[in-house]
Amino acid sequence: MDLKPIFDSLYDKLVLRDLIGKVVPGTALMLSLLAGLQGVEAVNQVVTKMTSGLWIIAFGFAWLLGFALQYIGESLHILRTHPHGEQGNETRGTFYKKWATFHEKAKKHELIHAERLNIIKEACGNEAVSLMLGLVMVVLGRLIRGIELLPLLPLLIIGIVLAISLWRMHIIHVERYGRFVENTIGFRKKGKRGKSVQLQKVKAISSKEKTKTQDKR
Repeated sequence: MDLKPIFDSLYDKLVLRDLIGKVVPGTALMLSLLAGLQGVEAVNQVVTKMTSGLWIIAFGFAWLLGFALQYIGESLHILRTHPHGEQGNETRGTFYKKWATFHEKAKKHELIHAERLNIIKEACGNEAVSLMLGLVMVVLGRLIRGIELLPLLPLLIIGIVLAISLWRMHIIHVERYGRFVENTIGFRKKGKRGKSVQLQKVKAISSKEKTKTQDKR
């Protein structure tokens, strides 16, 4: 069974972006909040007692939380809404003109690859924000419950390293996405110019042949 059309459809319909870029970070934040306030045992109890209806509600709320996380990240200038370009001064308006041109000229496989880069940058950025807020909630929860923080120190260090790594991957993939958009537009324009030159050569050759034919007559 060929699964490629199914995965391509998931990219086309933005399902993966919502699932990985919004639901996963939102779910991680909810679990961190519960673990911080009630402990890990409470998380296990809640998960085992969840019904199908409650899971649907929980995933819906996690999806909404994903948007909140993205807004927080962008408002604090932690997350980027668009590539800054090689000079580091490209505005959002300038890039979105390129984005519109890209969607006019790009082929399906190029659109899918661009969406993949979008999913990675959005998922990494939102999860980085979720992880940092989650660590804060866990620390505050333990302080409220009067539990010592020292045993949690290795986990906090690992969490901070992961959050920074995810944030860096967000920045890297924002710029990769921008370069891919620009390179694709450039390639399409170059290909169009090449076809135009070839057509002119064909017309010139055809014109010469017609002239020779008329001379012979």
